[in-house]
Amino acid sequence: MNFLIKKENIKINGQTVTKVIAFSLIFSRSFSVETTLEDVLKKVKENNREIKVQNLIVKEREYEVKKSFKEFLPTVELEANQEFIKDEDGSEKNEWTNDGDKYERLNVNIPIFTGWRNTNNYKKSVLAKDISEQENNLVGYDVEERAIFYYFEILNNRTQAEISQRVIENLKDQEKRLKELYENGQMVPKSELLKVDADIVAEEAVKERRVQEQRSAEEALYLLMGINLDSNYTFADYNLVKNGLESYDLQRDTEVALTEGSQAKIEELRLKDADLDVKLARADLLPEVFGTYEYRISDDDDDTFSDYQVALTARWEIFSWGSTLDDINQKKVVKEQAELNYSNRMDEISLELRNNYRELLTLYKEVHSQQVRLELLKENLEIDSLRYLNGLIEAIDYLSSVSDLSETAATYFSLQREFLLRKREYENLLK
Repeated sequence: MNFLIKKENIKINGQTVTKVIAFSLIFSRSFSVETTLEDVLKKVKENNREIKVQNLIVKEREYEVKKSFKEFLPTVELEANQEFIKDEDGSEKNEWTNDGDKYERLNVNIPIFTGWRNTNNYKKSVLAKDISEQENNLVGYDVEERAIFYYFEILNNRTQAEISQRVIENLKDQEKRLKELYENGQMVPKSELLKVDADIVAEEAVKERRVQEQRSAEEALYLLMGINLDSNYTFADYNLVKNGLESYDLQRDTEVALTEGSQAKIEELRLKDADLDVKLARADLLPEVFGTYEYRISDDDDDTFSDYQVALTARWEIFSWGSTLDDINQKKVVKEQAELNYSNRMDEISLELRNNYRELLTLYKEVHSQQVRLELLKENLEIDSLRYLNGLIEAIDYLSSVSDLSETAATYFSLQREFLLRKREYENLLK
């Protein structure tokens, strides 16, 4: 009996656990976490997989630097040899014995002079690591800018869906009023009722599109945040209180961008890399000198002896039909291209800063004016909704007010997004 009771208790506990798990899953799906743009950008920086991949690339370059440094160090090789002899004269034919020579050898190879190849290869590996670090910054900036884009796509589609829902509710109220009048024999043509029905169907389709586009933008943002696509976040509205441009100084910022900005540093590092390629090509005109130390222990006819030797090896290619000079000239041409690209990129960065600064000044005023217009049109729609429900204006006039509000809201979010993106681009050029 005790056994049965325990078994039953186990069953009940198992059912209870199952219910708790199921409830937790449902609750986790239905519970929405409110988050702000700042929180989103923080999660993106911490969890985004593209950024993590770029971090691993930097780590890979660090190992390459270590490998290049070890080219300066001597290499040590240990070689062991045992000769096996086929015994044709023994009692057992075709028997193999280890009566042959046996020796062990230790080699130490030291690079003495390589035409500075090792030095320049090491410098190139350091440059590659530095470039990957700056590219890591650029990847982070790009991901953040995409996150801002999707954030405002969510806000815009959510607002558009809310407007559509409100329109649908008003249209249904109007449908109900007209239907009552029509059924009571009032002077209401059936065509008016059919028009309202058609408007409801059309607006429901508009709302459905907005809802689906909002979810698509949310999932795209979840991907950038490195979280489950089935997550459920509520994204807080963003209000641009002040432009934050008072701290900007175009002349000072240009100097900073050209000396400390990631994009400028990448071009500078690429220019140095091209110069190292020229030096590496010139190294083929120089000899290479290596030092070798060898220590050997041999067993021969039961006698064991050891010896060692020290040697210097020089290798110098003295004739190659001018291919080395061609390679040097080719690398010089590539270096000239890098110099031109560097100068051009510096001017482009300066121009980008100037254009972004002017655009920011314009966008801030446009955002402010559109915000005022949005508030006025919201109030206007409130009035037109009452007028429409009381039969004072036609459906076409009411829907025109709805369209104005919808377009203004879309423009408002678009301008906000563009302002933040431009501001981010401006600041990213400085770091």
